[in-house]
Amino acid sequence: MTEFFSLSIPVKRGYFVYRYWLEEKCLYVGAVGVTRVGAASLINRLGRHARERSLWNEEADRIDYAVLSSQEEAKSEETAQIKFLSPRYNFDLNRCRKGLHDIRFPESRISTGKDSYGTCRECYNERMTPYLRQWKKDHPDDVKRHQETQQQRLGEEEWKRRHNKWSAEWRARQKDKAA
Repeated sequence: MTEFFSLSIPVKRGYFVYRYWLEEKCLYVGAVGVTRVGAASLINRLGRHARERSLWNEEADRIDYAVLSSQEEAKSEETAQIKFLSPRYNFDLNRCRKGLHDIRFPESRISTGKDSYGTCRECYNERMTPYLRQWKKDHPDDVKRHQETQQQRLGEEEWKRRHNKWSAEWRARQKDKAA
């Protein structure tokens, strides 16, 4: 691994990987100089985090950084640090936006729409379930029409297979919750 420093922030342009810490827990890992522009200023990037009022910037009690020799080295070191440390706010590689769930697997992420970047299926379901339940209560005719449309689109056999599968999974989850 690369040696990290935290005494003074360099003013010169270069290739850096920086980390925000709260006590001994890493909050965020970032890199400077990994865009097509090339070498950049670390102090400018940290200043942007401060102006954006990033959560990790406000929570952190210290910042450290490593000086690297090339763009490729900075990219690979950033990725290695994120995988090794699993920082709370690097949701794009490991965790959801809230930092609660692992989203490394495609089936654990929302893949379309405005919620597609960094939102895990669990957080989405927690947020949307109450609204969907209420909507179903308020619009029974629309629910029935939607089910009929789906049934026609899928065909009788596929509809029954999916419906029975979901019903069995739902019953199993309810049984697990009750236990």
